[in-house]
Amino acid sequence: MRRWSLTCVVVLALGLTPFAPSASASGRGTLDVPPTAATRATLPAPFTGSVDDFYVVPHPLPAGARGDIIRMQAVDAGGSRTGWRVMYHSVDEAGHDRAVTGIVTIPNAPPPDGGWPVVAYAHGTTGISPSCAPSRGPSLPYPFGIEGVFAQTDYIGLGPVGELHPYLQREAEANAVLDSVRAAHNIAGAAVGNDWFLVGGSQGGHAAIAANEDAVTELPEYRLLGTVALVPGAEVTRDFDDPVQVGIIMAFAIFGNSQDSPDLDPHELFTPEAYDALVGPMTTQCAGEGIVAAIPFALAGTLFRPGVEDLPQVVAWRERNEVARRRGESPLFVAGGVKDITVVIARVRALRESLCAIGQPLTYVEAPEGDHNTTGVIVAAQAIEWLRARAAGEPLESDCPDVEPTTTTTAPTTTTAPTTTTTPSTTTSTTIDSSTTSTTTSQSTTTTLQAPTSTTAGSGTSTTSSSSPAVVNAAGERSGGAVSPAVAADAVTAQPSYTG
Repeated sequence: MRRWSLTCVVVLALGLTPFAPSASASGRGTLDVPPTAATRATLPAPFTGSVDDFYVVPHPLPAGARGDIIRMQAVDAGGSRTGWRVMYHSVDEAGHDRAVTGIVTIPNAPPPDGGWPVVAYAHGTTGISPSCAPSRGPSLPYPFGIEGVFAQTDYIGLGPVGELHPYLQREAEANAVLDSVRAAHNIAGAAVGNDWFLVGGSQGGHAAIAANEDAVTELPEYRLLGTVALVPGAEVTRDFDDPVQVGIIMAFAIFGNSQDSPDLDPHELFTPEAYDALVGPMTTQCAGEGIVAAIPFALAGTLFRPGVEDLPQVVAWRERNEVARRRGESPLFVAGGVKDITVVIARVRALRESLCAIGQPLTYVEAPEGDHNTTGVIVAAQAIEWLRARAAGEPLESDCPDVEPTTTTTAPTTTTAPTTTTTPSTTTSTTIDSSTTSTTTSQSTTTTLQAPTSTTAGSGTSTTSSSSPAVVNAAGERSGGAVSPAVAADAVTAQPSYTG
């Protein structure tokens, strides 16, 4: 097993960053009601300016419904797909209209009967500065075994110039994801159908669970069939003997949320020494630089002034941004890595308990050799198989003992093999259920960080009884630049920059 120092693992896996200098609210305006499939907005002409100019939000922000397209700019998505960098309307926690950026790609093929499904991807932590937006690269969304229209949001505050991302703000994350689905419908038009799927990793796992919970009320016009949350950052109201990780995460949350929540004032919450050391890296750079600056203070316990964690505004922030408080629309696939020191396995196990307590239909998987970067690699094949089963309408026997089996009742969604390059391996996994043990041979592939030419990684299969977590064997060590498709954005620090 390859060993990493705490600093290296946190830098590569946590993937946090900057808060842009305090800015005007030029990306906010008045919001109309959400569109339906029958009332999609007229698309603007393709944007022909520079990538940097694309992220300058029009002022005043033009009126529009959630998911309406403000700007669209062509990007290379490979020969089989048409890609667009998009700016679309969404809403923040306070209900303000916000310009959000992201990526939408569409197959260059006739759609199936009923139209393509949408696969929405919620990326892991890249930072909180506009320069950290995956769409600036661009980093393209991954297929996860479902052929369709792919949508990847940058989240609110990532991308647009002069803003910052309210990191782990539950409602803002969920709205940006849900409205990316509307944006995909507006871009693809009649080629897209009513079904959609959701995949998120790390921070994106938190966003995916939140969006699943809100979809039934915030996106009622479309049907969410399944949600995958890999190494999800959740249970934010609790600590699990991980003070360094929690301290760094809260540092980014305080900087990132201070623009929308003035009571989270970094000057008042950080020690003077920590503030002086962090404000530059966290407000002008991306994940790795901010984490490196924060680690010495987190290790020494000198990030925050005494008693900050007990302040009413900090306690309230953690409480209102928790997930797993109400049952989501679709079944969940949740995976954690036993060797993950970023989202520690105790946190993921606690999430499982919370989800079962609210009656959430759930498939739960642990990768004993998985860390924050490799868990997605190890369980990817199983996650893809799970998504395809939801697309086919197969019943789900929940891993929560008191949750009734679920199934879909309409025609299956079209699925295809992932658009990946595969290399057969001799990895062997053990499949365990309540009565039998069998051995299967799987394939593993690697995912490279450069999304336009990336391939999807995955191996390992397992099943589970209703009372115990599934066990998935490791498919191999992290090598070169290969990372999990679910947390590829978390490894942004391995690239020179996401700036356009």
